[in-house]
Amino acid sequence: MKMLLTGATGTLGSVVLEKISGNGQIYCLIRNKHGDDAGNRLGENGRAIVIPGDITLPLCGVSAENIELLKGVDVVLHCAASIDFGLSRAITTSNININGTRNILELSLKAAAKKFIHVSTSYVAGGAEFFSEDDHDIGQQLRNPYEKSKSQGEEMVRIFASKSNMPFAILRPSVIVGDSKTGKIMSFEGYYGFFKYLISLRDKVKKSSKKSVLSELVNGEKVFLPVTVRCSYTSTINLVPIDWVTNCICYFLKQGTMENRAYHLVNEDPPHVRQVIEKTLELVGVNCYLRETSEPLKNGFPKNIIKIAETMQKGFELTENLYWPYVTKEPKFSVKELKRIMGKDYSPAPQTDNKLLETLLSYAEKEKWGRKKGELTLP
Repeated sequence: MKMLLTGATGTLGSVVLEKISGNGQIYCLIRNKHGDDAGNRLGENGRAIVIPGDITLPLCGVSAENIELLKGVDVVLHCAASIDFGLSRAITTSNININGTRNILELSLKAAAKKFIHVSTSYVAGGAEFFSEDDHDIGQQLRNPYEKSKSQGEEMVRIFASKSNMPFAILRPSVIVGDSKTGKIMSFEGYYGFFKYLISLRDKVKKSSKKSVLSELVNGEKVFLPVTVRCSYTSTINLVPIDWVTNCICYFLKQGTMENRAYHLVNEDPPHVRQVIEKTLELVGVNCYLRETSEPLKNGFPKNIIKIAETMQKGFELTENLYWPYVTKEPKFSVKELKRIMGKDYSPAPQTDNKLLETLLSYAEKEKWGRKKGELTLP
């Protein structure tokens, strides 16, 4: 198999590359950073052939010589994406997820690629109550720049493929978390991002002087944070381990034919978001106030921590506003088509039980939630 992979140094693409290494000729489109040799960013020499480029440029900035090298590629797997859903980076997100998709499609056509696999997200469903694998634009409310850009990226794949007759598959994973056995993951966003601020507060409180008011918030291994965390008590959160997602992707890489449609790579039986938040806070040693979305913030704190509580709550507002759609209303996703096409090769995503959360959080704590040494992430 001759394959072109984008996002090979990213969270998902790097795991896919590790899984398929040694299976045919693998070309990786890698962007040079600060003039460094792109090949060095793969970590291990010999795993793939590096094609220097940048998906935000026409034809991904790939040289004519390298386009010739790619001619007749069996499959293009487009994993590169921005998962930033903050308004402040909307332009960058759109440039990568929309223009980047257009550019890799044009490169695929130029290289006479035989099929195209596009990694999207199940959250193109936006605010829909239910979303099937047949659905795309059903009038759903797209709730942030990320969802909008991924939806437009999907539409671009469909339009481009119909004009060029290039077979394609669109894969829609939900919230990707670490390996189900080891917890390993490259970056701590998504599920992890919701808790990062609280973890930073926890660590700051633990390091505080015994003379500080903050020291009064420590009780053995537990830390009390005077912060209200609001979420739906009935909505779910759909987490899928990265090794399971990778196995699904590898199935499609081996597929001889593409059906020109989307498939949901999601958990069939997702837990309630409240349960996940409660268990996560318990496992990381944080006590705070959990409230239904319609309930007011906790108040009436002792005088000595009123100001601290106000400051901490204000800081958490940044996280709450960013993640609000995902802790208040999640669509129900169909997996009918994924189960049909995979047949006996299909296995459900691992359940988000206590054991999985313990595995994920143990790894996150070991890696300090992605912080650099000495760094304390606070707004």
